Amino acid sequence: MERVRRVIEARFAKALPNAVLAREAGLSVAGFECAFKRHFGTTAARYVTELRVREAAHLLLQSGQAIDAIAVQTGFPNRAYFSRVFKHVTAESPASFRRKHRRTT
Repeated sequence: MERVRRVIEARFAKALPNAVLAREAGLSVAGFECAFKRHFGTTAARYVTELRVREAAHLLLQSGQAIDAIAVQTGFPNRAYFSRVFKHVTAESPASFRRKHRRTT
């Protein structure tokens, strides 16, 4: 599973279907899904999403890039979807997150 984790971290901005990750792990898709959840305590999709959001949060605070650019750079197809997912994970929109944390830093 550590090999899969490294693959995810290296390619998180690209599509990472379970079939691809299962091949990396040398398992069937069903076997991979069970092993991943047992090892990481979450699904591969959720793990990837949370990694994308963490990276996006970092970019929101450390760069002046537009939110649209950050969305694409972190693997989201567009700003609207990125904003929905980001808010679901962090309870803040990307713009609010950026404003709030720029004031306090």
